[in-house]
Amino acid sequence: MSEKHLFKFQTELDYRTAKRNHLLTPNISTIVETGDTYINTKFVSRENAEAGDIIVFHEENNVKTVKYMKPEAFDSNDEYWTPDAIVVVPCRHTSDGTIRAMALNYASVTTPSDGGDAEKIVWGHTPILSDIKAYGEMTIFSTVQDQTFESTHSTSPEGYLPSDAFENGVLNPYDTKSYYTEDGADSNIILSSPYNNDGSKNDAFHSTGDFSSFEDNPLNDMDGDKNTAAYLKTLDSSHLTEILYGQTITNSVTQEIGIETVLLYPLAMACARYSSELKPCVFDTENTLDENLETMPWYLPSAGEIGYYLSRKGIIDYALEQVGKEPRSADELGTSTIGDANIIQHDAPVISVDENSSLLTYVEGNSGQMYGIPFCKF
Repeated sequence: MSEKHLFKFQTELDYRTAKRNHLLTPNISTIVETGDTYINTKFVSRENAEAGDIIVFHEENNVKTVKYMKPEAFDSNDEYWTPDAIVVVPCRHTSDGTIRAMALNYASVTTPSDGGDAEKIVWGHTPILSDIKAYGEMTIFSTVQDQTFESTHSTSPEGYLPSDAFENGVLNPYDTKSYYTEDGADSNIILSSPYNNDGSKNDAFHSTGDFSSFEDNPLNDMDGDKNTAAYLKTLDSSHLTEILYGQTITNSVTQEIGIETVLLYPLAMACARYSSELKPCVFDTENTLDENLETMPWYLPSAGEIGYYLSRKGIIDYALEQVGKEPRSADELGTSTIGDANIIQHDAPVISVDENSSLLTYVEGNSGQMYGIPFCKF
């Protein structure tokens, strides 16, 4: 039987602060001021899983039991549960009801199936836009304190997101689990959190409600899997064995095969080739690419999915440390979201982020090198 903990807090703020500092789980916590009681369990249902929860499994008699474990409850010395991925976007925030989870490793072109440590990968050639939406500018606010539709808001090719990783920064009053860096708060290009204070979806981030006219907002892109599939479908089908299914992936915009020059998407390819125990990447070189994509579940995440990751990077980093991984600390993360070159003056502009400040901005794709984190739907 697992150990339980009883805690008493004077105020709700005391309790929330203790939770943010990773209160031991499972626990029963009471609030003296309000009389409220909270029961925090070791495992949660799929429907209640939150960012930072660890997707674990136990295999016995060739049957895998899958659970969603709070990161505070994970014990690296207990070999019963094996970590497989970390929740980034809860299912109640996705249109298809899936959880969006991130891999425990970075994408890798040298060991694509296993992933690896931080490894910069070329984004790829200018995309063919017929099968993928090109986004415009982000919906921004001029101040942290006033992020309402009636306040001063505009659009910009870049902006600063709040994150729970910046506790010494400026508190975001619309999602009090997150903070802006000082530079971000002073920038006049403020982006909203994907969350409201009650945990619901933020309209400005998702271009819904009063903000529905801002449909070109790239944070509205939550379709990294569809983006990745669209890129891969532009690959030369006669050379898929060499360019996508090989033991390694060429880290270049092009690959010379005989007398032919083949165009590549190394970052998307590396994410698609990632494999885990619960979500293996399976393909047959005799099958069509469409058939193989059905069993290649990992992908290069979209700007919106990366926005969710950044907003809860603190708890996700803690979860990574709990399972024995280093927190993500790369300067640039690439996404599968691209911009309209008529609006954003770049050739093949793609969203990239600086994790140290949560600045999202369009940068030139093509030969630009970035870090990638494979995502998957659960």
